[in-house]
Amino acid sequence: MTNLVALGTAGELAQHAEAVCSLPDVQLHTESANPLDANVHDGLILLDIDDKAYWVDAALEAGLPVLATHPIQRPDKGRRNESATPLCVLSQARLLRGHKSIQENLLLDNRISYYELKLTWDSTQFSSKRSDVQTQMGLIACDLLHLISGPVDELYGHTRNFFHAGPVEDWAMASLRMRNGCEALLQLVDYPGLANSLEIRSYAAGGGHMGEVAIPLEWQVEDLRVYYDNFLGCICKRQQPMVGWREVHESYRLLYWLRASARADRVMHARELQW
Repeated sequence: MTNLVALGTAGELAQHAEAVCSLPDVQLHTESANPLDANVHDGLILLDIDDKAYWVDAALEAGLPVLATHPIQRPDKGRRNESATPLCVLSQARLLRGHKSIQENLLLDNRISYYELKLTWDSTQFSSKRSDVQTQMGLIACDLLHLISGPVDELYGHTRNFFHAGPVEDWAMASLRMRNGCEALLQLVDYPGLANSLEIRSYAAGGGHMGEVAIPLEWQVEDLRVYYDNFLGCICKRQQPMVGWREVHESYRLLYWLRASARADRVMHARELQW
């Protein structure tokens, strides 16, 4: 029997319990006196909680495999060292990449010269602190940027705090030029009452409009089950993480870069970034 313990909101825990219930010899616990006890648990699931990066580090240090949503590390802390203990990332961007409408409008057409990506959400609907929610959403967007068009060569970022009190931005915009020559505009908006959704508009060389996609950011039980299958394989050392630090570290670098450009109020090139 594989014993997993999960930390998150009641709604998340119920959905994850549904995803796990059909897996043989797996039990998901939602309460534990010591979630970091590797002698009791075989894996730790980290969802919408505060200070998630602390929990990730503590679990890996204890030798406990981790499956977690973003952020698994603060972008301003630099690159994470590779760990012998499995660290698997629940990346919504990986699921969005496989969405039929995105495949048809973006990923399968090399004529795209410019696209706009807008991510909206309402941080009051999350239980973790707004800074963590902002980072999580920014990383989902950065994951998707890399999946669509590869590495970024330069960007110009702007951040503002229009709708909430406090130091954490609730609006961000970045103009990006990719290494493959494609250009993109990224917009992140945290506003009360907005749904968690992704919008993408793409354009072809010469000004032709290629396509428009609007997708809600929602986990499905079937999607979660795919990640759990992989996580169980990692625990038993039969598989490598489907999405691990190696696959997402460029997103953390890109989000740090966007914020650095906004602070400096200028275009920044890839060669300038020390991270």
